[in-house]
Amino acid sequence: MYKVTKTSWRVFLWFRRVLSWGLAALLLYSFINHEEMSLVLERLAKLQYGQLTAGLFSYGAAVVVAPFLIMTALTIIFGRWFCGFICPLGALMESTHFIRTLIKKRRFTYLPNKLWRSIIPTIVLTLYWFGFTLPFSRLEPYSVFVSGFGPTMLAILVFAGWRGRGFCNSFCPTGFVLRLFSNSTVLGFKLSPSRCLDCGACQRVCETSAIDSNN
Repeated sequence: MYKVTKTSWRVFLWFRRVLSWGLAALLLYSFINHEEMSLVLERLAKLQYGQLTAGLFSYGAAVVVAPFLIMTALTIIFGRWFCGFICPLGALMESTHFIRTLIKKRRFTYLPNKLWRSIIPTIVLTLYWFGFTLPFSRLEPYSVFVSGFGPTMLAILVFAGWRGRGFCNSFCPTGFVLRLFSNSTVLGFKLSPSRCLDCGACQRVCETSAIDSNN
């Protein structure tokens, strides 16, 4: 089993940040260069898990089944890699929190997967199933991002400055679906009890409040 060192973890962290921020920057650039906008949006939409999930409920859903199954399989193996690597809204939220930490460090606490954290995403997906797409478009990451810096986007970014990636675990329909497949990942990062110092540092810096250092 590979042992993660402080250096290798930082390399991984910044690789993930550069990739996700790069994709977000490409989308922002497409808004400026309108000639390329439709092409960029069309191609990146095919990599967005929320868009694929929505496609399953739409006419012509067969074309999204294969990519949806591939991304789901990768989630089962690696965990919620989509949220960290190619979600443009996630990149903006992380950037917002990163800027905030330069002013003042934010400490997080573990937030267990209680039932209430699934209520809003379940309602949103159910409404989408019955043809009410507006709530989904206001919370699905890609839809929020391409809609521009409106009230929803600004509210999410303000929330990110306060709670990190808390939106992903409690409100995002994409994050909710990914959570269903990532509870027992095959190759995801795991804490080693034999090397734990019981300092709680991992829990305090986890922006998704997903680490329970006591257990």
